[in-house]
Amino acid sequence: MSTYHLDDERAIRTGRLVDDWTKSGLLTPEQREIIMPKLAVDLRRTNLFLRITLFVFGGVILHSALGLLAVLLGDLIDSAAAGAICMLAGGGCFWLASWLVRRYDLYRFGVEEAVALTAAALVAAGAGLLVGEGEWGIRLGLTVAAAMFATLFLHIGYVYAAMMAMVIAAALPFQLAASEIVQRGMAIGLLASVAIVVRRAREPHGGEYPADALAVLESAAWLGIYLLLNLAVSSGISPLDRASTVHWFTFAAIWLMPAAGLAIALRRRERPLLLASLAMALTTILTSKSYLGWPPYEWDPIVFGLLLIGVALVVRRWLASGPGGERHGYTASRLVASDTAHLGHLAIVSAARVDVPVSESTPPANPGIGGGGRSGGAGAGGSF
Repeated sequence: MSTYHLDDERAIRTGRLVDDWTKSGLLTPEQREIIMPKLAVDLRRTNLFLRITLFVFGGVILHSALGLLAVLLGDLIDSAAAGAICMLAGGGCFWLASWLVRRYDLYRFGVEEAVALTAAALVAAGAGLLVGEGEWGIRLGLTVAAAMFATLFLHIGYVYAAMMAMVIAAALPFQLAASEIVQRGMAIGLLASVAIVVRRAREPHGGEYPADALAVLESAAWLGIYLLLNLAVSSGISPLDRASTVHWFTFAAIWLMPAAGLAIALRRRERPLLLASLAMALTTILTSKSYLGWPPYEWDPIVFGLLLIGVALVVRRWLASGPGGERHGYTASRLVASDTAHLGHLAIVSAARVDVPVSESTPPANPGIGGGGRSGGAGAGGSF
């Protein structure tokens, strides 16, 4: 059962939308002042930067205390006893996180998140240590970790914890003694099952919480399936083998998945799946040359950039030429202020990956040529 009431979760999300609509001019400040008191909740919240700060400092303090305990007991206990202690400490951290939420009404405050994630890690590590070193310890540890992160999502509502659970669960088949095809197939089947279950769980809620959080998880499952199918991206797991049938099957799949995702997202107006499908489509275009074995060229990014510009201009003009500047409920105009902020974040991320060419430094002069000069050129007056 979730720690937070469903009405509080919905009120918080509605309040964010009201603030966004007010900044965008869709609501007047007077209308906001009328609506916001009706959405008040008795929960303590903070901004993103303070949340990250409290998360880091809370985690440092907690991990320092746990590290001190590990140093004191390190030479006195075996792995089984260490596993039991880790599980007890993890249970204590889980209780502490729940107590902080209940006692101080914390909501995404950073401190309780650090404690909750530490609890999941401790319980998973403890389960692995109880079994002992080896493959079974890793398998059990990963299984318990996935279960713990899923519990954090169900109990406290951390969407990123559910995404971590999916990643860990998808990694489990690769710990089994099976072929690469079987391992990938099991991981894809698991993520597909998650996407189906999440889709069905969303339907009773319409566009209300928790449907929005579940939509993000469904999109993440789609992305996970795509990454496992795209052998050019996940070639570290299994190398490309262009002579195999599986290679060409996955090549067809990485073209069909973005198309299917875009069709579903556009028909049902699901923004997370739309963004995920666009990311998959761009990745498919970028990795197609590797699939086909074509050599890369320096001008490939230029062609790709021109292609994106052309597609953006065509789509924008097509939408703007419709009645009222929209077609089928879609428009090229930015309606809310948060869209501008998201574009700014993307620009920061893209700028962080730009490689600036740096000219090579001048190699040092050969000391055997003209060495010893004190004035003039070519060592005039020096010893040769």
